[in-house]
Amino acid sequence: MKKVVVVGSNGLLGQSLINRFATHFDTIALSHSNVTVNDENIPYYQIDMVNRTEVSDLLSKIKPDIIINSAAYTNVDGSEEEKELCWSINVRSVENIIDAVESYQPILIQVSTDYVFDGQKGWYTEIDTANPRGNYARSKYAAENIVATSSLEYIIARTQILYGFCNKLSENFVTWVVNKLRNNEKIKVVFDQIGNPTFTDDFSESLYRLLEREEYGLFHISGKEGINRYEFAL
Repeated sequence: MKKVVVVGSNGLLGQSLINRFATHFDTIALSHSNVTVNDENIPYYQIDMVNRTEVSDLLSKIKPDIIINSAAYTNVDGSEEEKELCWSINVRSVENIIDAVESYQPILIQVSTDYVFDGQKGWYTEIDTANPRGNYARSKYAAENIVATSSLEYIIARTQILYGFCNKLSENFVTWVVNKLRNNEKIKVVFDQIGNPTFTDDFSESLYRLLEREEYGLFHISGKEGINRYEFAL
């Protein structure tokens, strides 16, 4: 059975990926935390992906056939204050993965974001030119370029507005709305931010199907419906 490593396995998307791929692959979970929130039957390793030696030693030990990197520094505002931390997590960790595995050539799936575009046009396709604004966007686009220029077979999957529910969930837009309203708190939601909310399990299923069909390259994967944040909150 082929081995799949999910980096960032404790996150919202990571947990979804673990659940989907564990049905057909020997699935291994990696995250920076000293505890796992996944099924106890899933092998788990705590790792600092910014530490090149740690990454090299562990991946050389596992020798995965597929690596899915769902880990990221995603605090867009915070990335302007913590530029070095953002760049380390989003860029250097990807460099470390590729350096560690190029000798045996696993497939690498890099999860990316619509933030690589400037938002002036909207409804972007894979052939549109990226124009990242801000440190977070630039770091994610830099990671894309590192993957695309490597010798590995790869899937770069850009997505947006991920939402869902899982164990020990860090807050996303949906859970923020639900929790605030459950506590009878008033919320303010903007109406000039438009996007395609994407259910995490749908995104995981899409990656699974791309691998199944041996489709590689750059893909935009998101929910079908384009709505603003106010409509989404409703």
